Amino acid sequence: MRTQTHFDLEKMIFCFTKPQVRAYFSGAGEGTRTPNARLQLIINQYSSSIIQICSYRGTLRRNMPSHPLALGRDFPSFPWGNRGAPGSVADADEAPETDGGDHVARPSLALGTYGNVYTAKYGDVYRARARYRDFDGRTRLVERHAKTKGAAEQALRTALRDRARVDVSEGGITAETKVAVLAETWYASVLKQDRSPNTTAVYRSRLDRLVLPGLGTLRVRELTVGAVDRFLALVTDKHGAATAKQTRAVLSGMIGMAARHDAIERNVVRDAGPIASAKPKRAPHALTIAQLRQLRCFLTYDDVAIRRDVPDFVDFLMSTGVRIGEAAGLTWGAVNLDEGWIEIRSTVVRIAGQGLINKPKPKTKSGYRRLVLPSWMLTTLRRRHSDQSADAPVFPAPLGGLRDPSNTQADLRDAFRKAGMESVTSHVVGRKSVATAMDFSGLTARAAADQLGHSTPSMTQDRYFGRKVAATGAAEVLEALTF
Repeated sequence: MRTQTHFDLEKMIFCFTKPQVRAYFSGAGEGTRTPNARLQLIINQYSSSIIQICSYRGTLRRNMPSHPLALGRDFPSFPWGNRGAPGSVADADEAPETDGGDHVARPSLALGTYGNVYTAKYGDVYRARARYRDFDGRTRLVERHAKTKGAAEQALRTALRDRARVDVSEGGITAETKVAVLAETWYASVLKQDRSPNTTAVYRSRLDRLVLPGLGTLRVRELTVGAVDRFLALVTDKHGAATAKQTRAVLSGMIGMAARHDAIERNVVRDAGPIASAKPKRAPHALTIAQLRQLRCFLTYDDVAIRRDVPDFVDFLMSTGVRIGEAAGLTWGAVNLDEGWIEIRSTVVRIAGQGLINKPKPKTKSGYRRLVLPSWMLTTLRRRHSDQSADAPVFPAPLGGLRDPSNTQADLRDAFRKAGMESVTSHVVGRKSVATAMDFSGLTARAAADQLGHSTPSMTQDRYFGRKVAATGAAEVLEALTF
């Protein structure tokens, strides 16, 4: 609780000159009064600090008469003014670097640094104080109290260390922010971006099921490389490498945001150990032209597949290499039967609470493309076309409406199993087989990437081209070993 004694002492320190303080001590001179016992005790404890501050004020009066501390004797003229007095964490504007003349003021602190630490007895405890320059350019007085001098200084240095990561703006992310709050702030920023609904749904699931239960109660400053690495290792053991990689991506986005707010020094996820899959990555697998032709013929004899409209759908995948969602989202408005091409401009996705929607853009920006169809596929589309509207799907569900990609996957697996191709997936039948056929025919990787909607040919080469028989010339050379 502040008393008149404290006010008198502060006024004396911040409003009087050094000679006036001496007069105050002696009980004579302008603005003097006889100190009471309590004030005299405080003066005795802080006399050296009082003289030092008043000497600094006298220097300001001689060299920088326009400085606020050198003007007048009214207490509000000091930069703290009515917003607070010494002893509170209040704003203190920087002194100007020059006074317009030849005299240069004390240089300001660098951003994120603090000045000398002053410790003194304050009642029954010790008070350690220092000025810290925040990252908004303002210098603020920071103080901590403790029962011993060493404890007070240690508490102050700890507060100054953590303050280096504090965002002084309202509602900012700081080192003391809970990871749960950081997660919600990051996810809110993700929703403002141009992300696929499926992507945001996956992020939300990883947050709710893994990140928040595992790390939500920690503070940002407690997110170390070790803590993140142990968490990801646990996720890998319990949920597999694929889920762990998705969780790692979510964590990297969150901690990256914290680093941009200076709440943490760096993105510690980048230094965490790699996530190794238990199963080795297999080489890309594709069907030959003969195998694709055989599968087409078999499906025409499968009554269940015909009832589910599988043969025409598989033909479209084989003739274009598009994704299942893109095939399901194709509308008659994107088909030009006269010129023999289609446009991929939408994809079907399922959103929780909304059901199936035909999202008016493909999976990626490179997914927008116009594809020329082979003649046999044009014949199939002409047979299917009647008087449908432009927004009607070319391949609707058996009962009408949009075709669900997940249900279609199940129908395709059942049909492939009956055809004796249990290990074959829709990706193999469509995208990988189309890319491999283009590669075998001598077309460039860039052409294959454009067909599949990839932004870079390397993705097509690494993930979609089936392995060729290596013709390195070694066989002819090694013929010399025969005997």
